[in-house]
Amino acid sequence: RHLEAWQVARGGDAAAIEVVYTGIDAGAWRRDPAAAAAAATRWGVDRSKPVVLHAARLCAQKQPRVLAEVLRRVAREAPGFTALVAGDGPDLPWLREFVAREQLTQVKLLGPVPNDAMRGLLSLADVFFLPSLWEGISLALYEAMAMGAVPVSAAVSGQPELVTPECGVLVKPGPGEVEAYAAALLGLLRDPAGRQRLAAAGRARVEGRFSLAEMGRRVDAALRGAAARVAAGPVLPEGLAPLYGSLVAAQVQGGDLSDAQYEELTALPARLEREVAWRAPAEAGRLLLEAGQRDLALRTFDRAAAALPASDDPSSDLAARQGLAKQLIPVDPARAAAVLEAGLPLVAALKGPAARTMTEALIQKLRGGAPGR
Repeated sequence: RHLEAWQVARGGDAAAIEVVYTGIDAGAWRRDPAAAAAAATRWGVDRSKPVVLHAARLCAQKQPRVLAEVLRRVAREAPGFTALVAGDGPDLPWLREFVAREQLTQVKLLGPVPNDAMRGLLSLADVFFLPSLWEGISLALYEAMAMGAVPVSAAVSGQPELVTPECGVLVKPGPGEVEAYAAALLGLLRDPAGRQRLAAAGRARVEGRFSLAEMGRRVDAALRGAAARVAAGPVLPEGLAPLYGSLVAAQVQGGDLSDAQYEELTALPARLEREVAWRAPAEAGRLLLEAGQRDLALRTFDRAAAALPASDDPSSDLAARQGLAKQLIPVDPARAAAVLEAGLPLVAALKGPAARTMTEALIQKLRGGAPGR
């Protein structure tokens, strides 16, 4: 329906458009205990823990950097899971370095995996995680749902027509998506009964609405309708039809990407305004210190602290708070401690309890009057 609406909005004849969804052989795509056991042995998977699977080319469209940050946050909150990343691509070296640096022992990078091995991986998976920037409707989601893996993916294009709230979770790309994906995965990892309910609903949906038989019925209806229109009058020349179809698909993908980029750009002024609100007085405070105006400088730093953001982007909020505290440490350790203390909930949420403990120790040291590093 997404593609149909896109075509109609650009002048297409709604009466001449027939929607045909991809179908899947749910009988062939079903969980296989033997394949799951073989895959677990091959890749050293602890089957007592829930498994999150990401299978895709590791490139910008599939957002492997969003994948990595989400898994890092989930691992801090609920480390008892395994994440399998199957695929190759230009971002694999970066992802390998990130996993090693962050010590994400839960994440196994499998590299390129042949198609015949995917049934084993999907038979192992409890959750299929695909945080794409754009898609049509990913075929991988059909396969995952048929195999009983709960989809967590992007609310783009036609994907909401396949994945409903009764069988999975979709997240809109853009600001806040990392937090939303992390919350979705944590909720599923902590709720085995909920996972089973969503998985059963997902398989039932694919069997009932997206079977090969249903696709065949719709294709037949579309061809019969096209034949009737041909008999009624001139249509697009046969030789141009494949080119037209390719152009339409490319335009839809380009439109989706443009929409995502537009949303990012429209959010940029607000982010810049929040940055300037605290950075400008902080810079003024630094210049006043250099001019020997300490009391005025401290009052100016207080204005910077009061302007620190509390937005829907907690990572940026924490970075701003830590940046101001770093400036204040050699000037007034007590003020730096106050700035850090107000950010303790963010530290705990984003970095975990160990980071909060370390920050609390630094706050105590600063309140003792000793400048930190």
